[in-house]
Amino acid sequence: MEYEYLGTVKSNTGGFGNPQYEGVRNRLLKNIKKDYPQADGAILYLNYGQSDKADAIKFKK
Repeated sequence: MEYEYLGTVKSNTGGFGNPQYEGVRNRLLKNIKKDYPQADGAILYLNYGQSDKADAIKFKK
């Protein structure tokens, strides 16, 4: 499905937060909902030893 890129959020843990998938995912999704409330979804980029991020997307109708 085609989508529009809205923006990117980064995990704000600074390397000291919960490194587990669920914790990182939840933080990224919370930030997406706060910064891009119109988003339909997110593409997560989880990088071991690097900062994690997520792209907010909106599906085209």
